[in-house]
Amino acid sequence: MMTIQEMFSKAVVGLRGQGFERALRADGGCAYLTVDGRRCAWGHVDTDLDLHADGSVKTLRNIGEGLAGELDDEGIRFALDLQNAHDSAHNPEMMEGNLREVAIQYGLEWPA
Repeated sequence: MMTIQEMFSKAVVGLRGQGFERALRADGGCAYLTVDGRRCAWGHVDTDLDLHADGSVKTLRNIGEGLAGELDDEGIRFALDLQNAHDSAHNPEMMEGNLREVAIQYGLEWPA
C-alpha cells in the first residue's frame, strides 16, 4: 500500500499535468476518468479506475474496489479530503490552493 505522501504526490503531479482542471463527466459531475483522459485526484492515485467507476472514495472502499478497498481509517480520511479538494474547486487556482491546504493538514511535502 502506498503512503499518504506517495498518494498525494501522484495526485498533485497528475492534476498539475492537466493544469489543475477538474475531471468532469458530460452531466457536470466529477469523474475518476473522463473520455478526454482527465482524472480526478483519486483517479490519479488509482489509475485502474475506468470511465464506469462511480461514487465517493468511501463507496469504493465499502465495496472493495481498487486501492480504496485497502485503505485504513486514516487513509480513507485522507482520500476523502483529497477527493473534496478536487470536487470543490471552481477553477485551477482554487484546486491548487485546496491541495496545498491538504498538504498542510497532513504534514505533506509539495512534490517538485
